[in-house]
Amino acid sequence: VHVPGYLYPVMRAATRYIPMLYVNNERVILNGDIVSDAKSAKSSSVLGKISMAFVGATCVGGIHLNMDTRIKTNLDEPPPYALHRKYDRALSPVIKRGEEVGYFSIGSAIVMVVDVPKDRAIVVTEGHEVKMGQTLIR
Repeated sequence: VHVPGYLYPVMRAATRYIPMLYVNNERVILNGDIVSDAKSAKSSSVLGKISMAFVGATCVGGIHLNMDTRIKTNLDEPPPYALHRKYDRALSPVIKRGEEVGYFSIGSAIVMVVDVPKDRAIVVTEGHEVKMGQTLIR
């Protein structure tokens, strides 16, 4: 889902002084299932749910998804698909463990909400800076 919005700074100081910053900034939100085998999502069992919100920021309006290059952010007028793009479940992209999902033109923030499977544990804590390829859940 592409949600047009403002491009406030997302540095820690700004989050203290700008109410609902992450709700008001432009963002691209991906929702999906965590499956046991990413090779065949249709035949795999669902272990949990995941949501990732790529949040635009000052000087960082460019959010790019590797799986869908049609999404364009930081535009004067919201594109017609904004708030409405949904993928057909049968055609939904499968993102494998460790695969790059997308990137920012400069850098920004990603807010993640994960339904962690009972047999797994989160290995990072709130507020930690995470680098590409870093393990989040074991």
